[in-house]
Amino acid sequence: MGGVPERALALVATTRAQNPQLEAAEFQWILSGLKSAAAHYGVTIDGGHSLALGQPMVAVSVEGSAVKPIRKTGLAAGDCLVISGPIGSGVLFAGFHQGVVPGRAIDAFLPRALQSLASAAAIAQNHGVSAMTDVTGFGLAGHLAEMCAETDLRVQWEAQIPLYDGVEQALAAGVESTATEANRLYAGAYGASAPSAVVFDPQTAGPLLVAVSPEGVEALCTAWQEAGFAPAVIARVTTETS
Repeated sequence: MGGVPERALALVATTRAQNPQLEAAEFQWILSGLKSAAAHYGVTIDGGHSLALGQPMVAVSVEGSAVKPIRKTGLAAGDCLVISGPIGSGVLFAGFHQGVVPGRAIDAFLPRALQSLASAAAIAQNHGVSAMTDVTGFGLAGHLAEMCAETDLRVQWEAQIPLYDGVEQALAAGVESTATEANRLYAGAYGASAPSAVVFDPQTAGPLLVAVSPEGVEALCTAWQEAGFAPAVIARVTTETS
């Protein structure tokens, strides 16, 4: 939304152990990582909760503020839909666990996953985008459906969508994330004519998805490229139903 993060609450679950010192040590490791990440973005961790479970878990709720927030809705017919980078992380990890995707594909994905979207959001804000969201658990088509909610708008997909290395290999082998089918139902008609099932793939550290006028696409993509991102136009907004 073009906001600035300010404070956070953290829920930390350590691995249940017979030795409480092990639980305490694991908690300190996790908390140290959280504090380091928070300090990098000028965020304070103001509290939260901790517990022991059968497996470790970390959840963070972040609050912030925005002077001129860019909302998820607000796109208009004629807008171009642009993502700031490739997708396919859900398929990538599913394929890796099934022995279809090599470890080097995961290694190539991690630097992109660790790349902050803060500068991409700021650039988008300076280039007059009409709507913006990030692509996460509902997949590209699902979040696109949210952007078009309660409107008569439709989308015309481009012929290709940028993917991480290894994703095409996994898709060809029939690999899907466990959330793919639910995301397909969630997206409804907005994913029906997509060029690939990857649009239903849930994303970890997914890209930004923005709507921008055709006149502003080139400038936005150039600015994103100069900032180290890999933008691509993936669809266009229309009122056509076919």
